[in-house]
Amino acid sequence: MVGRRPDGRRVDPAVPESWESPSSWWSRQPWFFGHVMFPHVVAFFLGTLLFVLGLVGVFGQI
Repeated sequence: MVGRRPDGRRVDPAVPESWESPSSWWSRQPWFFGHVMFPHVVAFFLGTLLFVLGLVGVFGQI
C-alpha cells in the first residue's frame, strides 16, 4: 500500500522516514523561543525583587 504526502510525493508506510537532525540550530537554542524565555525572565526579576525586598526588611525580621 502506498500513500501520498501533502506535497504529492508517494511514500511507502512500511519504510521509515528519518526525522530532522537533533543537532539542528533550533533544537540547541530553546532560549530564543518566547514561551521558554518569558517565564524564566519573569521568574528571575520577581525573585530578584523579592530577595531585595527581603534584605531591606519589608517582610519583617528574619
